[in-house]
Parts: sequence; C-alpha cells; structure tokens
Amino acid sequence: MRFGEWVFTISGSGLPPVEVDPVSVYCQLQANASIIIPFRNPTDENVLVDVMLAESKIDLPDVDQRLKNQFDFKGPFCLLLKHSRNVLLKPKTILDIPISFAPDSMETKSCICAVSIRREDEEPWEDAGVSGSPGLTKQIRWVFPVKGVPQATIGEEKPLVIECEARSRVEERVEVVLTGVIGTASAGSKKKSRADKPESSRSGSQPASPHTPDGVLLSESPDITAALKNQTIQL
Repeated sequence: MRFGEWVFTISGSGLPPVEVDPVSVYCQLQANASIIIPFRNPTDENVLVDVMLAESKIDLPDVDQRLKNQFDFKGPFCLLLKHSRNVLLKPKTILDIPISFAPDSMETKSCICAVSIRREDEEPWEDAGVSGSPGLTKQIRWVFPVKGVPQATIGEEKPLVIECEARSRVEERVEVVLTGVIGTASAGSKKKSRADKPESSRSGSQPASPHTPDGVLLSESPDITAALKNQTIQL
C-alpha cells in the first residue's frame, strides 16, 4: 500500500568567489624568492585565463572588464608567467602562477594577484546567479592577496669574546648595526671599548646605578624605525 509521493524541488545558484587568505613569501634583502599560486579551473568548460598583479583591489578594472596585461608592475613583486592573457585551461586542470619577491628595504610589502576566466567560446555563463538573471556574467574573477616579508642578512663575523678575572667585573661597549634601518648591506657588531673593574679596587659592595639601564628593548614600531634611520645604537 502506498501512502503517497512527495516531490522536493531543489535549485542552486553560484556566487562570486570570495577573497582568500593571504599567502606569504619570505626573502633576504637584495635577493629574490618566489612562490607559486595554483589556480584550478572549477568549471566543466574550456576557459581562457587572464592574470594581473596590482597594489590593491581599487587598481583592478571593473568586474565586467578584462584584466590588464601588466608586466611593468612597479614594486618588489613580479609576475613570472610567459603569457598573462588568453591562457587556455581545460576543465579541472591547474595553472601554476609564479610570483617573485625582491625586497630592497626592511618593509613588509603586499599586492594582489587577480585571476579571471571566461569561456573559450566567449559565451556568457549560464545560470550565473550573480545578478539574479542567467546569462549575464561573461567572466569570473578570483583575488589572491600576497604578502612579502623581508629578512635581514647576518654576515659571518667572529664572535665577541669577553674576558674577566675571577671576582672582577667587566663592562663592554658594543656597536650594533641594524640591517635595512641604516641602509647597510649587512648587519654586524663591533666592540668599542673595555673597562675592567677588579673587585679589589672597589671601596665597597655598591649596587649598580639605577640611572644606568642594562639594556634597551626596541619594538618593531614605525616611530622607532624612523628614529633609527640615521643613528647607531650603543649597547
């Protein structure tokens, strides 16, 4: 015995891609490093891919316009694709997008990599669902944020040796060069002076002066970095 039949109508519509989490690339000063962003064609159609680098999303063309062919992007980033427009990509296949980063200062840089696809036959996408009416979207765009982080290069130097007699005190003055802040090519340190204070020469056991700090802790803030550009820190 049959009690009846229920019919459920199910429909779905595609939404525009959302911005993904940033990818980071690390590189030493005056050098270059690269990363690869794998882009996969999620459709069942042959598509033509355009790729573009820009400083921010406001520098991109409108969504209904094609991405520009910009290989002269100003900044430490560079798109290493041989062709950045009309790259044929088959369904479910992956296009590797290499991006290089060559920093010249100790500043974190960022850019975006925009990828847009359109059908090989130049027909609109059916049932796009973006504007509520099918067949009005000719291309789909993805945005991949990229962050470049420079790293200081520490040269090979002899370690600082501090010698002291037993039951004595030694004070050393060391000059430290901050790479990228002062503009030098490598970081280093140099021993400037030395003062030995044997315990036998002291008049008594006197504590260190409260006005003489043992060290200075610097944070990575823009104000401190700007103040150190033309200075040498004495430790």
